[in-house]
Amino acid sequence: MKRPQVLVFIDWYLPGFRAGGPVRSLANLVDHLRDRVDLHIVTTDTDYTQERPYPDVQPDQWTALPGGERVWYASRKGVN
Repeated sequence: MKRPQVLVFIDWYLPGFRAGGPVRSLANLVDHLRDRVDLHIVTTDTDYTQERPYPDVQPDQWTALPGGERVWYASRKGVN
């Protein structure tokens, strides 16, 4: 049987940490659901209150993370 697919929109996600609880909550949700659900996350490529994008993230493309989730890190120009 095909696994359900879930699309999540969140302002900040890993490797970010400055937004605190929401980032950790979604990371924990991903950890608990990874074997049952295909998670796709759309977020920004910059941490909370920061001006510079994450150094090791390729923006505006799907990226597979070690937890199994696929993440779209939108650049500032890609958010408009």
